[in-house]
Amino acid sequence: MEQMATPKKELTLTRTIHAPRTFVWKVWTDPKLVAQWWGPKGFTNPVCKLDVRPDGYIHIDMRAPNGVVYPMTGMYHEISAPQLLVFTSSALDKNSNPLFKVFNVITFADQKGETKLIMHASVSDLAPEGAPYLAGQEEGWSQTLARLEEFIAKEIKNKPAATNNASRWSAWQPRLQSVLRIVAAFMFLLAGTVKLFAFPAGMPPNGGTVQLISQLGLGAILETFGGALLLFGLFTRPVAFILAGEMAVAYFQFHFPGGIWPVMNGGVPAVLYCFVWLYFSAAGAGPWSLDAIRGK
Repeated sequence: MEQMATPKKELTLTRTIHAPRTFVWKVWTDPKLVAQWWGPKGFTNPVCKLDVRPDGYIHIDMRAPNGVVYPMTGMYHEISAPQLLVFTSSALDKNSNPLFKVFNVITFADQKGETKLIMHASVSDLAPEGAPYLAGQEEGWSQTLARLEEFIAKEIKNKPAATNNASRWSAWQPRLQSVLRIVAAFMFLLAGTVKLFAFPAGMPPNGGTVQLISQLGLGAILETFGGALLLFGLFTRPVAFILAGEMAVAYFQFHFPGGIWPVMNGGVPAVLYCFVWLYFSAAGAGPWSLDAIRGK
């Protein structure tokens, strides 16, 4: 009874899944797919509702081989596709009261087309009636991850070759995200150095530079130093958000008065940079960045 009252409250399991990270992510976030593998061996999930967004609701009814239904609820807290999924979950008693709360952190790391999955679970708010449920949590999670691997292997085997090739190519998405950031930031940086230092050439028509204490000078500073930060992927999200705002101001102040169509008023670069930086303000720098090294 003493051991039953103090079950293991921290658990970390690691698996290497022989499938691209984007596909493994889909299997974790599509309720129709989750229903086919969630739970220990022999369990089914007649109800599986997942609202995969921050503060989104989770409700899964897990039916044991003997027919008993174990309801589970929870909430998503952090979602960073396709690398991080953070959610809480709770088993409920017959009165729909939570027996405990589990804080789950699932990370998905790309490994040359395969996926290293790390599951960390920590238990809190444990009611006395919940101890028997947690006594077998490690075995339960192990069986669940084994079912996950079996399900993915079956799905991959049944996929057409063209779909497999597409999945392998999609595994490069995070790296291409970094490539896009680096190329766009380098071009943006040069737009600033032209204005500040006349490098690699001065501003047309006279080849000069802007006045530092001016609106154009402020823009040049943002483009030069903001572009440099984005080139190396440092403080990417806040810097990209600021630069997206700068491009929006530039477009509406200097280009929009010349006509509604960007292709006619010379505002195409401003529009493109605005939305590229807005994307990076949400998506982050990607794996080839100082932010990735810093773990941000």
